[in-house]
Amino acid sequence: MVALPVDLLILANGPGEITTWVLPVVKALRQTLSNDRAQVRISIILSPCPNATGKEAAIARSYPEVDRVQSSEHFFPFLVRGKTHENWDWHKKESLSF
Repeated sequence: MVALPVDLLILANGPGEITTWVLPVVKALRQTLSNDRAQVRISIILSPCPNATGKEAAIARSYPEVDRVQSSEHFFPFLVRGKTHENWDWHKKESLSF
């Protein structure tokens, strides 16, 4: 069976989320799914947070399990238009028929 490539998108905001649940989740995803970046790509989009320090994107980028990070300053255009600031590409959606 050939696995279809998949994009996993994680939405997070504050410093607590980045360190307390995002890191263990992306580590577990890589261990469980695949380290093959062509098969599993993990992206993080940050949303604005009143408790943010401004370092959240840099922290998320430092995680080797994460492929792409968009900082919170670009969140609302993404929310409205559905496009990332860097116009990320996404794996094609494919349907399976049996």
